[in-house]
Amino acid sequence: MVSTRVKISVLFFSALFAVLSGVAVAQETASQEPPAQKQLVPEKYKDWSKLCETPKGLDQEICYIFQNITVKDTGQVIMNINIHYPENLDKAAMVVTLPMGVALVPGIRVQVDEGEAVGVPYSVCLNNGCRAGFPLEEKMLAALKKGSKLNITFASLQGKGTKFTTSLSGFTAAVAALKR
Repeated sequence: MVSTRVKISVLFFSALFAVLSGVAVAQETASQEPPAQKQLVPEKYKDWSKLCETPKGLDQEICYIFQNITVKDTGQVIMNINIHYPENLDKAAMVVTLPMGVALVPGIRVQVDEGEAVGVPYSVCLNNGCRAGFPLEEKMLAALKKGSKLNITFASLQGKGTKFTTSLSGFTAAVAALKR
């Protein structure tokens, strides 16, 4: 028998990723718009950025903070961390996007500094990569605000574990700047 908590979790993540898919599609199609369209410039908060945009087909502006991990030589984004306040939640949500070719079953591990690692399953793979997302509980949000580094660990299709470490410098100011 499926518990009510599991049903609520499934409904929550279905709604969360429906909203995020709309943002992702808007982000993907934004690069395909004619050059005459207004260029969005993110606000910088040290190593984090904030961007607000109104996706095509929506009336409401969506704001989020993010950090991209890129290949130094090419500038290609290999990991995106996005934090926003979905309208159906009273807390922030984090979505990590990694490139195609990751092992889906193990999901990712999210860890602040040397604290407890949290396992997060992948929810969807789109053209721009595979996503794992979860609501930020107060304990995790407080750790992110106090921490200095965020570790994201994932496995390749060959089973090799890979850990990306990102800076949390500017995170607290960026989160405070988000509109709820």
